[in-house]
Amino acid sequence: MKEPKREVPQRPDDVGTMLEPIDPGRSQNKVLDRSAGKPAAAPANRGQTAVEPIPVGDSRPPAAPSMAAGRGAAVSLPQASCQEQVFQPVNRPSTPRLTLLDDGELSEGETVRLREPITVIGRTEGHIRLPHDPLVSSRHAEIVRDGAASTCRWMLRDLSSSNGTFVCCAKTILRPDRLILLGSRRYRFRPPQAIAMPTEVNAATLMADSGQALDQLWPVLIETTQPDSNSKIILAGIELSLGQSGSGSSVEIDDPLLAAHHATIRRQSNGEWWIEAKPSKNGLWVQIASIRLSESCRFQCGEQRFLFVV
Repeated sequence: MKEPKREVPQRPDDVGTMLEPIDPGRSQNKVLDRSAGKPAAAPANRGQTAVEPIPVGDSRPPAAPSMAAGRGAAVSLPQASCQEQVFQPVNRPSTPRLTLLDDGELSEGETVRLREPITVIGRTEGHIRLPHDPLVSSRHAEIVRDGAASTCRWMLRDLSSSNGTFVCCAKTILRPDRLILLGSRRYRFRPPQAIAMPTEVNAATLMADSGQALDQLWPVLIETTQPDSNSKIILAGIELSLGQSGSGSSVEIDDPLLAAHHATIRRQSNGEWWIEAKPSKNGLWVQIASIRLSESCRFQCGEQRFLFVV
């Protein structure tokens, strides 16, 4: 199957992207409810096998009093003042878990351990293969271990894929032609084409005074979900909220996968445009070329989403 036209990110290293915060200590059986800020209740046990109990504190009942010191005389037993710690490796890096998320899930899916220095994800090649997803390239992306045990870090790198690799982020800078995923659609950011960027002038008045088109004076999000799609969202303001239709946001988009207030776009004093995610189920995703993975984060290749935890 022929892959769609490749869209190349602008920079080799996405140092300005802050990945979404996920609690690295949460259980794999807990789904984070982003809208409420609380983990949902864990599902019922599914035929669990009895295993060695893991001690958590001292749950034993207190020892019966000793009568050795005489009738009715109780002897107090000394209480331990130290706490045993769980074993952790020191001569090798920790082993990350990569979960291929089930459709519609935030934490449940097929989990593999990353023990190789390089793990390749692809449709027909690599350690993790997704042959049923036509939007995944033959060799799509790789996770690379960099550094020794004490300084180890994990990098996610796109392998010049046709449809890009995306990470779920808290906020990021919108550079020219950068691709973002909002709800069910993909958009390309185009900065204003006018030389001077006003800050406090009404958009309609500005267009009448300058004689220029509105989409030349303000930044634009151009939908690229479909090859023939050419719809535009004009960001006429220095700070705008984006959300679902009927939400009262500055920019309303007819997309049921968006939250009422999904993201905020604002212009900084230095002229840069940033987008920041608001609490939502589906998150804000941005295309990357290479980025350092946090202890717990999500990324996407094709239509497959992953949860990385180390």
